[in-house]
Amino acid sequence: MNKTSTISNRELIRNLEKTTNFKIGGINLQILEFYSKFTLNHRLLITSFVQNPYGLTTDLKNIRKKFGFCVTQNIITLNDIQRLDQKIFKDLDGLEPLTNLYLVNLMMIIKNRGYGGLQKYYPKKKLKFALGLLNQSTLSIFKEKLEDDIFSLVYPKKFTRYLKKRKLQEKEYIRNMKNIKQSLEKKLAKIKIKPLIFSRLKTISSINKKMLQKDILFEQINDILGLRIVVDRKKDCYRIMEIILSNWAVKNDKIKDFISIPKENGYQSLHLTIETNGIPIEVQIRTFKMDKIATYGSAAHYNYKLFYNG
Repeated sequence: MNKTSTISNRELIRNLEKTTNFKIGGINLQILEFYSKFTLNHRLLITSFVQNPYGLTTDLKNIRKKFGFCVTQNIITLNDIQRLDQKIFKDLDGLEPLTNLYLVNLMMIIKNRGYGGLQKYYPKKKLKFALGLLNQSTLSIFKEKLEDDIFSLVYPKKFTRYLKKRKLQEKEYIRNMKNIKQSLEKKLAKIKIKPLIFSRLKTISSINKKMLQKDILFEQINDILGLRIVVDRKKDCYRIMEIILSNWAVKNDKIKDFISIPKENGYQSLHLTIETNGIPIEVQIRTFKMDKIATYGSAAHYNYKLFYNG
């Protein structure tokens, strides 16, 4: 964490403690700090540190008296999630801030107590429910940091089997990805574009989801490898796409422009799939602002001043 964000977190916590007359500590402090990357809505932040991350929050009468109706309603919804209420899935867009908080709780419990600690408070039935939320989430922070953790606890044998299969292909994948990355960086340097290029292997949970959706075998999954290219300016996204189209074989039916036509949740990026040595590689190109939204959601880029308008 850089110095600026540390100062901002301290100011945020100081202001919340002052306005609520509530001392924030323990795991709830960690949850608040991490959750503030998703939203700076005042009532949602209060919800994050008065809730019980391990189960039901029971002191609703005192919470209503001290923090008001909106925070209490947030807590009631979190309790519904804890009770595995299937109605949650009917309004995931509207409830996304609270389902995100629920998933942040799981991340912080793993961080503090490990997998055993998580399973103590979240048995398999609850973890399956959480996996359902993760499968619906579009935020990369959960895909990268939590999805496979939960999948491995719910389906340990399947996770181990697919992980072994993916590892058999990793060396060849990584070699191809490294060659493309180096070649692309050289070409972009000539036109004075200095991107950040990240590589990824598709998560085991995402592989399993695709196999079920398309009724295919593991060996038929062809987008295990991916690159994410991040730049400062939107126009550079299109310049990079032009260079890729001119230098690599690209699957025309896999070109998608979510910058010109963003997804409903605000997600923006260029998507295309290139093929090298018979191996397809999914490429995503976006700006730093777009990347932050893809990671933490559409509220992530808001100014800290919004904290006072929640």
